[in-house]
Order: sequence, then structure tokens, then C-alpha cells
Amino acid sequence: MARDSGPVFGRDEQWAEISAACGRGSGELLALHGKPGEGKTALLEAAAANSQRHGGHVLLADAADGDGRAAIDALLDGARQFLERGWDPQLLDAVAAAARRRSELDQQPQRALLPMVHELARALGVVAARARTVIIIEDVDRCGPLLSVALCPLVQRLRAVGCAVVFSTRTHSFAASSTWQLISLADRVVELGPLADRDVTALLTRWCAAHGRAKLDQTVVEALRTALGPLFGNPGTLLSTLHDLRERGRLTVVDEHFCLSPLTEPVALPEQHALVQAVVEDGDDTERLASVLALQDRVRVDDLPMLTAAAAVGLEPSGQDLDRLVARGVLVVDVQDEVRFAVPALAATLRRRAGPERAWSLHAALARRMLAQLQRGGAVDRPTLAYHLVRTGPDFDSSLGAQVLIEEADRVADTAPSWAATWYHAALRQLATDDERWPDLLRTLLRLRTSLGQYRELTEDIGLLAPAASGTGEALRERRTLLVTVGMCWLSALLHDERAHPEPAGMFAAFGGGSRFDAEIRRFSSALFDGRLDEAAALLNALFNLDSDEVGEPGGFIELGEVLLLLNAICGHHEDFQHAWSLWQRRCSTPVPAVADPERLREAGAMTDYATALELILGDDYGRPSRGSVLRYQEVLRAYLGGAWDTALSLARRMETELPAQRSAPARYLARAVAAEICSARGELRRASEWLHRSPRVMDGGHVLAWVRLGVRYQEGATGEALDEGWQDYQQYRDRGSPAGLERLLGRLVELAHREGRTEFAERALAELAELDAQLCSASSREQLLTAQARTYRSPEHAEQALALARRRGDLPARGGLFLLLADLTDDPADWLHEAYALAKQLGWHVARTTSQELMRARGVAPPRSRSRREPFSSTEIRIIDLVSDGCTNRQIAMAVQVSEKTVESHLTKLFARTGCRSRVELAAASLEGRLPAKSGS
Repeated sequence: MARDSGPVFGRDEQWAEISAACGRGSGELLALHGKPGEGKTALLEAAAANSQRHGGHVLLADAADGDGRAAIDALLDGARQFLERGWDPQLLDAVAAAARRRSELDQQPQRALLPMVHELARALGVVAARARTVIIIEDVDRCGPLLSVALCPLVQRLRAVGCAVVFSTRTHSFAASSTWQLISLADRVVELGPLADRDVTALLTRWCAAHGRAKLDQTVVEALRTALGPLFGNPGTLLSTLHDLRERGRLTVVDEHFCLSPLTEPVALPEQHALVQAVVEDGDDTERLASVLALQDRVRVDDLPMLTAAAAVGLEPSGQDLDRLVARGVLVVDVQDEVRFAVPALAATLRRRAGPERAWSLHAALARRMLAQLQRGGAVDRPTLAYHLVRTGPDFDSSLGAQVLIEEADRVADTAPSWAATWYHAALRQLATDDERWPDLLRTLLRLRTSLGQYRELTEDIGLLAPAASGTGEALRERRTLLVTVGMCWLSALLHDERAHPEPAGMFAAFGGGSRFDAEIRRFSSALFDGRLDEAAALLNALFNLDSDEVGEPGGFIELGEVLLLLNAICGHHEDFQHAWSLWQRRCSTPVPAVADPERLREAGAMTDYATALELILGDDYGRPSRGSVLRYQEVLRAYLGGAWDTALSLARRMETELPAQRSAPARYLARAVAAEICSARGELRRASEWLHRSPRVMDGGHVLAWVRLGVRYQEGATGEALDEGWQDYQQYRDRGSPAGLERLLGRLVELAHREGRTEFAERALAELAELDAQLCSASSREQLLTAQARTYRSPEHAEQALALARRRGDLPARGGLFLLLADLTDDPADWLHEAYALAKQLGWHVARTTSQELMRARGVAPPRSRSRREPFSSTEIRIIDLVSDGCTNRQIAMAVQVSEKTVESHLTKLFARTGCRSRVELAAASLEGRLPAKSGS
């Protein structure tokens, strides 16, 4: 029993049966079935420890250790250990006889085996007569040939002499006849299965507690659930996989949570896992076949001949290996004859063991076979051929393969644009740069990437560029047309915080015929990254002020200059925005999208949410990012405003694992700011400060950071410094000329200044807010002004108007703050306080919940009655309730549940609070009378 054992979770019923069998003190045979990792060892070790605590004598043997001699020695040593308790002539004689037979076993195993069994059972019978004796034998289905012959006679004799015998076996393996015989002889069979979700949660919590104060991010849990499939409830697999991820450095701590990095890489089983070993130990041919299957997205039984031929594996032995892997539960063949791995994480492990070179070699071999068949005029599944061509590795070169990729991409460009982009990219890598198809293919690929929102891939595609041949006429026209496409795609990537081509000036020079773009490109990049979008737009239009007849149809990309102007305008004054909006409506080549609500545009601009702004401006023409910081910030912000705060934090953590640590994308800092605001609202100031750590003081959208930083600094106790720094931040961003969003910062300054009694400060901030609202004329600025006026003038009417605007914007945190403000301002605060309390409880908003409770006490308002459905009790809690009903003491409960007495006391305290019971007697009565709905419904 040398394997690591985990805590016993969710096994109360099985534990009760095993402990009862071990505690009866009479001969009983119990079988424990379970798959590897389901907790057989943990249960048996707990049963052994429990028996020993109650005075029993426990003997442990592992049937899988060698040929069986080690198990026999372990039982004989257990009898010898009992001799140490005192002089016992009868036991001494029996042990001596068994020891003589054991020495004969090495010389004459066939003749000495059964006499050895008789003497060993006689010695253990003497022990059983002196003390309650429990014998535990693990993994009898894996016993060696020597023990296999003696196992049934030995167990029967041990039971006959009064020993309680418990043996374990894997559920799926009863090949040995001795195992079947033991099963048929057992008095009771205990079956294990996957843990329930609540017990998995408890197990994961226990693992986290043992590895630091961090919790598991929900994305990790979902990745484990997907990868492990039917083994997600297998405690041994779950814990060993987590341990393997941690050892490989794939679990990184972000915001006190373990996060998976990179999240896109699949979770794999540890090399030592039983399923991996079932493949590896069966020989190289079996592993090679399994690796071939793992390297394919989809495999049918009919594909096996071609796969085995490409992988140089014999077809007949491969069929036998396939049957064996299916029988062992490694593979599954469904009704469509599709072969898949029962546990996806096993396929990931096999791919990792195979390495990229083997994968390239396999796909190249398959591609060459299919291309040869195509050249002979044979039928070929062309999408499958394209699939293999994409994965052939860097050294594969085939003009016919490039032609197949282009034709297949053309065919599916409208129905499956993502596949088309992948195939165009692979074709371009195989084409020579002087191929006449090259410019048009590149332009098509870049536009596809933009429409799909694949901005990171777009930057990689721009890296395919090479100087075009010199010339005039049509060649020059082609270069200038491609220049527009490349330039606008490059700009799209920059707008989404993706790394574009490292030398843009050289890139443009290659297509423009010289280095005249160098200075303009540098100025444009500086203006764009510094947030001066109006200047960037002017430079962009100057760069690409090309006659449409000269460059052909640019496909709408040339309008991005106006998009830049509009993005700048939504962050500026009302008049500037109205002018830019009218200009966009006149110049837009397609009708303005119906979703382009100017107020929503201004709100997106106030929070520097460019993804939402571009969605509203471009409508269906906008390629929403498939990943990246701008997308994550949009998701984090929406989750925050919509009240899904846990989701917002998880998305912010996901961004941190997706982006390199040194990447300083503006949207990344904005997402961190929203995460810090949530943590601050929940009273977790250390987490909030960590989110803000190393954030720049000044940046595009930095007013959002200043708004959050003010709240965090104030809650940390530096009230005066926080207000002064917040005012300095406001002045700095006001002078930068992009006022949208500053209303949040000013509104918070007014609120906190009133709390500190700094009336003059509050009035100055209010005056600035009124002037800002006159400039912006947005719903957000109007709401903040009304809220500030309500605080200053004690006006519930202003607060109600602000609340109506917050409801219309869908801003739950703003609504919660206004509920509290109205409760403070009105004569009848009960409804407002109850709404504030309910919302704060829903969001985990500690500050608002505490404030509402204080106001309830101060205003004499009764707390709201909870009507939420009670959560079901855990298996441990149910067990404790049952033992309390049986009249057990805390000490007895602790021994039965395998926890400390202090833990039992903690559980009881929580149970009293949840059930309303004031004593153990009341808890027992409520349980017996069925008045615990969380228990009865479990």
C-alpha cells in the first residue's frame, strides 16, 4: 500500500459497510470493487486506522507485489508482531511452524504452498482468538501466479478461524479465476463509482488548501471536466492530474487563484496514470497505433489501413491492438464506427509523448499517399487531404498540394471561413513569392482574418510579406492595391492591441516603392498608441490618399480613417461627436447599422471599450476579436456592469494567462482596473492593490484606472491622500483633451469628499462635473451629475432621475449605489434598503451589504427575510447529523467521520446557523421529524 492516498470524500455508505465488517469481530469476507484511482486504498487505510484505534489487530498485504511471496510475508509478519504483546506459547508454536513452511516455499513451491497456507491460517486463527483481527488484501485481481493458486483456500481458512477479510479488486478486470471465486465467496460486495459534483468540489478545495491559499479558477475546473470526461469524478485521477499540471508549471497563481496557462493547450494525463501505462506497457506497436489515432481529429475504422500503412504499422496486429485497447476501456467505437479516446486527456498525453516530429512525419506520409493517388486519377477526400497538408511541418513542399489547398479554400470561403483562412495560409507558405497568385491570395487571406476577428493571426500573416518585383503599369497597380489592404489590416491589428509587423516602415516601403513612408508611419504609430486618434486619422488619410481608380476597390478598408475619427469623437465633446457621427453617416458605403445607438457609443467611449464601439459603428462588417486583450476587456466590463462579478474576475485572470507577462496592452490595464474595482467593493483590498500593481499612471483610458485607484486608496485608509491624488489625476486627464469617462472619477470625488466633510472640495468637484456634463451631454455624465447633486443638496428627486438612467444603461453597480443613496435621503427607506441588501448579497458586495445593514439598524428597518432555497447538505454534514441523532458524542463523531473534534464542532456551529436549531437535541429532532429540507431533498 505504498501509493499515495487522498482523503475519503463522498464514500460514507461504503465506509459504513467496511467499518462495520471490520468491527464485528467474527469471520466475514468483504469485496471492494473500484476502478484505479476511485479511492480503494484511501478507504482501506482509513478502515485499518479505525480498527487499530479501537484495539483491533490489522494485517495489510498487497497481492500485486511480486509473485505473491511478499503478501504471504506481510501476513506472517503481522502474526509475529502480535507476539510482542506478550508470551503466548500456542501462538509461538503456530508462527514457528508457519515460518518453517515459508522457508520450504522457496525450495519447493508446489509442495510447500498448501501446507504453508494451513500453518499461516492456524497462526492467524490464534491471533483472532486473542483479539479482533482484520486482514486487508489489496488488488487481488493483479496477484502473481503463486498467490493465485493459494488465494481462495487462504481466504476461506482465514474467515473460518474468525478473521475479518477485506480484499479489493478493479471493477473492469476479473480475468483470473481466483478473483471470480473470491467474488462468489464474499459475504458482501461494496462498489465504488465516480464522486458526486459536491464531493469533487470538496476534494478540490482540500487540494488547494494543501498547496497554498489560492483557489482553483473555474476555467481550470471546466478544463479538467472536459479533458478527464468519465474520470472527472475519479479522485486519484483528478489529484494526480492537478499535481502533474503544477509540476509542469501550467498552474499559475493570478489573483489568489490557480489558472491554467496556456489555456488553449489541452490537459493531459500524467505519464504514470494507469490508462497511459495500459498503452505503454503493451509494447511499442500498441503505443504507436494509439499515437497515430491520437494525432487525428477524427478516425473511422475504415481509415485504419491507410493510417497503419503511413505509420509503418502492420494492419493485422493493429486490428488486434485496437480490439485490446477497446476492451481495456482506452478506446471507444461508436455506432458510426468512429474511434475516439474514452478520456480525451489520454490522447493529449500520447500526442505529447509522440512529439511534433512524429506528427509532421505522419501527416506528410498521409498527404504524399493521397497526392499520389490524386495524380493517378483516383478518388481522394480533398478536405481530408487539405487537413493533412496543413499539418505536414515546415519542410513539406508540393505545388499540387498548394493547388489543392487553394481550391478547397475557395470552395469553403463562404461556408467555413476559418478553415479557408487556415488553408490559404498553408498554401502561401508553399508558394514562391514570385508566383502570380501570391498577391491576390495574400489579400484574400488578410481580409478573411479581419472579418473573422483573428487579429493575432493577422499579424502573423503580414509577416509573410516579401518585396514584390519592380515594374510599372499593372505590377505597380497591384502593389499599390495590396498596400492599401495590408496597411488597413495592420491598422486593425494595432487597434486590437495585437503585435503587428515589427518593421512597418520597411513593409510599406516594399510595396510603395521607397522609404518615403518611414516618418509618417512612425508619427502615426506614436499618435495611435498615445490615444491621439484624431491626429492618427489625419495621418492615415494622408498615407492612403490614393485615387480609387488607381488602387481598385479596397473593400471598405479605406473608411477606417473615418472610424478612427469617430473613435476619437466618442471620447470628446458633444459637438465633435455629432460632427463626426454625421460625417460617418454620409461617407459610410453601407447603411449605418441599426445597433449604432449614439448613447451606447458614448458609453463605450467613456470606458475606452473599443470592441463595443467598433461593433456599434461597423455592425456586421466588424470582425469581433476571436481572442486578445480588447475582447477580454469588453467581456470583463460587460460582466461587471451586468452583475456577473465572479465571471468578470475569471475573465480577467484568463487574460493574464493568455498574454505574455511583459505585454503592456492598454486594454489589459483597463481589465485589471475593473477586477480591482470588484475586489475593492468586496472588501478584498489586498487583491485590489495587486491588480493595480505596476499599472501606468498615464495612458489611453487611464481615467478608468484613476477612478478605481481613488476608491482603493480611500478604503485603505489614506483618505486625504486619496482625494488629493484623485484630483490631480482628474486635472491631468482633463488637460489631455479626451473628457469622456472623467464623470465617474468626479462623481467618486464628490461622494468621498462629502464622507470626509470636505464640503468645499466636494463643491469644486461638483462644479467641474456640471461643466463636464455641458461638454459631453451623455447619459453617463448626466447620471453622475444628478447623483452628485442628490448628495450635495439632499435631493431624492435627483437620485430617482439618476436611477432611471442607470436602469436604462444596465449598470447594476450604479443602481446599487443609488439604492443606498435613496435609502439615506427618503423618509421611508425600507424598500430601497431591501433592494440594496439583496443586490449586495447577489454580487458579494461587502461594502454595500455592510452599509445597508448599518442603515437598517439606524433607521429601524427589519432585515429582509431570506426566501432562497437552501443548499443541500454535504455528505459529511449528513453523516454528522445522523450520528448526532444516534446520540454520539463529538469524539465519537470525529472518529467515525475521520476528522478532528474541533472540525466537528465547527460543522455543528454551521449546522445550527443553517437550520435554526439551538442544540444537538433540536438538530436530532428536526432530522428525525423530516424538518431539514436540504437533507431530505438530497
